[in-house]
Amino acid sequence: MEPVTAAAMPHHETVADNLAHWQCDIDRAQELSLLQIKDALHRHLAHTKADGTPDAADLRQFAADLCPLEPDAEPLHHAQQVSRRLAFCRALCALHPDFKGEEASAPTTKAPIQSPTVAKLSNPTFEEALLRFSPLVPRATALICHSFGEILEAVSAGKAPFGLIPLEDSAEGKLFRFYEQIEQQELQIVATVDIPTANEGRQVRIALLHKQALDAPHAPGEQILECRLFEDRTTSLLDLLTIAKSEGLSLRRIDSLPVTYRDDGFFKHLVWEAGQRDLNVFLAYLALFMPRTAVTAHYIHLS
Repeated sequence: MEPVTAAAMPHHETVADNLAHWQCDIDRAQELSLLQIKDALHRHLAHTKADGTPDAADLRQFAADLCPLEPDAEPLHHAQQVSRRLAFCRALCALHPDFKGEEASAPTTKAPIQSPTVAKLSNPTFEEALLRFSPLVPRATALICHSFGEILEAVSAGKAPFGLIPLEDSAEGKLFRFYEQIEQQELQIVATVDIPTANEGRQVRIALLHKQALDAPHAPGEQILECRLFEDRTTSLLDLLTIAKSEGLSLRRIDSLPVTYRDDGFFKHLVWEAGQRDLNVFLAYLALFMPRTAVTAHYIHLS
């Protein structure tokens, strides 16, 4: 398309007009790229006869070949490559809405358990937390434990279907030792709630744990997603933030994890507010293009 060069037109208007015309060309090229990606993905799935959920390993290889990410690409070119990968995930989720990859986790549709047992400490903070969690565990009875380790063991061993564990303290910050124990015991965070303590101005975030994910459709609160980012290249964090923003996730916080650094990268812990958004595209992107970045928790934070 020929740029505008009318001598009578003021310079700034000429520049603005040229930019608008060039942007149209860019948008048209991007639209054609998206159509090519959708067509290529459709043909690949038809060729592999993926009638059910597609194989993640096969898709990961196909996506990497179709939408490569050059490590030394200029910022603008890199952003275009990430955009193509995002387009691939959107096309995939349009064809297979249930695809999330092997490691992705999400709340499971499940009714609240009536009159469950909840393992907890015996103190006012945890009494208040149990009361706040009553929409999820109606008419709960308490199994009093003497330590957090005992609580985790009770839930893991099936002595109580639920347990209450602190995740954060306004004075100490995030309590990573409990995150590690929750992961080791293969337990799920169902919901969290903030409870004021006896110390003025201090509060603690309590988690309701279960052996399986539990959907909380009637509980008023925010949908929270937590990720452990493996940062193996300089653009890893930027890419994740870009994809999350495009899918409507709001970043709440980033923490550096107190773990031994790997030779090829290191970890960060990110917490997102997801509202009521469909997370399939975001989860598909992690599964295909950032498989070493894991969703570690997906729960409701009660208001």
